[in-house]
Amino acid sequence: MVLLTIGSLFVGCNASPENKSGSSITIQKKEKKQASPEEKKKLQDKLSSSADKNDYTTFAALLKEVYANDWQGEEDFKKIESKAYVDATTIFTNGETQKALDIANTVNAQVFESWRFKYLKIRALEKFGKDAYDKGDFDGAKNYAKQIMSIEFRPEGVNLMAKVLIAQAEAAIKAGDKAKAKSILLESSDMEISAELRQKIDEMVKGL
Repeated sequence: MVLLTIGSLFVGCNASPENKSGSSITIQKKEKKQASPEEKKKLQDKLSSSADKNDYTTFAALLKEVYANDWQGEEDFKKIESKAYVDATTIFTNGETQKALDIANTVNAQVFESWRFKYLKIRALEKFGKDAYDKGDFDGAKNYAKQIMSIEFRPEGVNLMAKVLIAQAEAAIKAGDKAKAKSILLESSDMEISAELRQKIDEMVKGL
């Protein structure tokens, strides 16, 4: 473990209350585990085998070990994770959205840092959200948008949320409640949504 002294207080896993008023900041920096080539190869084989068998529970547990040792950027491990992600994405593109979401959740629960499976989860949630929106289930669509936004503020989530807000505002206008409509639309104020949706919302707000 590497300890870096920076400033006026001590920070670290073993920091005590007394350290808070100390004279330096110490940050613990994670180091890569020193493993033999044989140990790494064994892990690579197990990881690859679990991916080939679509055993994502075992794959996630092994991938967690990879990330814990900071090996995810190494070419052999990266190729295995990428292949597993492509296979899971194929399941999604073939229309098995729930199965793809289950896979993404399984990996995401063990290795939240894996951007590939995080993105697969976002795509699956977006698909469910769009389906709900198309059916007029705006509360359901809003829930999926919130789930995406709780992961990352990506266009998939904020744009879906904006579409829901527009639909709900239109319903409020139709019911004669312009104040409610304006309040709904203003929920999007801090969202980085598409230019088209932003223009639509701005025009609606001006009309109220």
